[in-house]
Amino acid sequence: MKQHKMTAMLLAVCTLLSFAACGEKRAPDSAVGPTASDSAADRTETCAAAQHSTEESSTSAETGAAVSADGTVTAASDSPVSQQTGPHTSVTLPAGEKRELLHRMTCLKAAGGVTGMVSAGGTKTAVSVDSGRCCIVDLAADRITAEVKLICDWERVIGINRAGTEITTLLADQYDLKVRFYDTATGKNTGSFDGWGSTCYEYWMDPADDTLYGKNSSTVCKLSHDGKETLVRRLFDPEKTEGLLEKVLPGGSLACVSYTTSAVDYGRCTALVNLNNGKERFRVYAPASDVTVTKSGLVHVYSDNLPSQQSTVCNCTVYDIQNGKQLCAFGTAAGSSPVSYADPQSRWMLLTFNDDSIYRPKSVVLCDTGSGKTETLSLSMKNAVRLNACYLPGPDCFAFALSEQKNGKSETVLYRIDPSQAKLSAAAQKPYCIGEFAQVGSALAKQRKQADAIERKYGVRILIGDEVRRIGNCSGYRMVSTEDTADPSYTPFVNTDTLNYALDHLDRKLARYPKDFFKIFMRGGYAELQILIPLRLDENGGFAAAGIAFEHNLHSCVAMEVSSISEFQNTVDHEIFHAVEYVMNRSGFSFDEDEWQKLNPAGFTYCGLDNYFKPEFNRWTVSDASDRKNAYFIRNYGCSTSMEDRATIAEYCFTECSSRNKDAYRSGSDDLKQNYPHLAAKLDAIEQQCRACFGSSYLSEIAKPVQ
Repeated sequence: MKQHKMTAMLLAVCTLLSFAACGEKRAPDSAVGPTASDSAADRTETCAAAQHSTEESSTSAETGAAVSADGTVTAASDSPVSQQTGPHTSVTLPAGEKRELLHRMTCLKAAGGVTGMVSAGGTKTAVSVDSGRCCIVDLAADRITAEVKLICDWERVIGINRAGTEITTLLADQYDLKVRFYDTATGKNTGSFDGWGSTCYEYWMDPADDTLYGKNSSTVCKLSHDGKETLVRRLFDPEKTEGLLEKVLPGGSLACVSYTTSAVDYGRCTALVNLNNGKERFRVYAPASDVTVTKSGLVHVYSDNLPSQQSTVCNCTVYDIQNGKQLCAFGTAAGSSPVSYADPQSRWMLLTFNDDSIYRPKSVVLCDTGSGKTETLSLSMKNAVRLNACYLPGPDCFAFALSEQKNGKSETVLYRIDPSQAKLSAAAQKPYCIGEFAQVGSALAKQRKQADAIERKYGVRILIGDEVRRIGNCSGYRMVSTEDTADPSYTPFVNTDTLNYALDHLDRKLARYPKDFFKIFMRGGYAELQILIPLRLDENGGFAAAGIAFEHNLHSCVAMEVSSISEFQNTVDHEIFHAVEYVMNRSGFSFDEDEWQKLNPAGFTYCGLDNYFKPEFNRWTVSDASDRKNAYFIRNYGCSTSMEDRATIAEYCFTECSSRNKDAYRSGSDDLKQNYPHLAAKLDAIEQQCRACFGSSYLSEIAKPVQ
């Protein structure tokens, strides 16, 4: 990216909503920076991906789960798999009943909708309906085994013990919040406690050990029948760290946390934390719509609300629960607002989707998280009011309740699912492309043909013209198409010429990368590197960006404006390196930020995106350092964040540097290694990570500068 000049100070960057973004803003006129020849290369960029934090390894407690030939699972003591102590046998159906994928049950004839549905050991489930009752249902036998009268319609069941002898409910309205316990044999209330004002505001019962837990935004507690709380783990201090405890996973030993990364002050990631020791296992640099655990591993569910009417894509990535290595990835165009349900002893996962506009169920999808294959269940959703699914602690049985409305009245219907009868098919193999449903106009037919040729040559995706508009707004930046005739800067002749040059330049740039370099972007089910070429990137506040990098729908994306060709030339390699670092992060090769910090001047701290232009940083830059041995950064923009530090170094490696022989040139990487010891050490660290992830250091393998 290129840094522009602006007449006001940088505005605060918009918080990321649906994807991680890296955007670059113009610097203020008052900024004291590099010399005139270098100032055109400066940029300020907003980055969503940040420092990688991993849990310290322990050979005794942190070993991975193993699956034997017969399917038996052996896991570490803190693994959700090992802690599931309930029955895990196949469902035994009544004599003569045929196994089928989807069985509509007849035992529950309840008026009203579902207010809660939880699982018990074996094949029992507890369902509370808004008629003020809770039914204990044996799914195998399709019969109600017990029934409890609740206080009122809005009391909902939140837990049932494995034996099915006690249920736990939550009674909540604007005046009260109570947790209550009932004996399912007698229906009598056996205890309660007032939850209002408690440190916990969400409660659940873990089916692994019949323990009642509560949580707030940062803390997990264990609760007794009298409401006494015992601290399990405080994951972070909310006064010091902006974060949110999203979910405690089955087994009670792992939690997923969504919080702001430490390298920048915006952009959320999802982290897996061990509640036994409070240490972080790994991070996924993307917000999660939902997370769950199966026998295959941690499943990260991320739904993209696409800026078109075609569909919403739900992307699921399965990670090794011990080290974060990607095991499988798949997508399904099934709907929005996904909620996942799974059993840690099974590879199966159930996804339910709602129609956001009216909050009604849209579809139910059965997923094999080991293979990435799926099957959308055939349900009549015409009269559906609400869908509330549940998993059972058994490897091959799911159930969910569907509330239907007929003739102005609602009723609840239960469905039992037998995954062994599924006829799975491969999920979406071709992730949705931003420009999938857009076509360029006839005036750009020649440029589209040229872009197609570049795509085939290097294995990337290129979007031009109106194709870039499908992304809508990227973290507050609006992509202005080169075909946007309503834009005041629209000039067809100039736009066509600049686009021609940009594609030619991009072709030459990509040719410098090692052969098949961009194929690694598709590791783990992810898609090709996607390059967007808008006319301009506008921000609501009036400050344009030269380029941004972000992840969207399994694609690593870079967008670079062509309103200024000089900006475009120096932006390509900078943005591509951000995309490279995204691949490193999700592939388990993130930079160790503590080790990276050791390569900086003593006492130095990255200053953030609003302060890098301060004169005090100039003394450490290539252009201003009095001695090359004091140069730690290419320019002061590298002082903003560690990611920008690395991206400016990577960009410099692609520049032309005059040698003592004025007729000869060398690459920037050679210049750093020969003349700047501290920058050479940083470049060496970058190349080691690149080699580990890509099999190539690539920055030192560039043959010749672009002429």
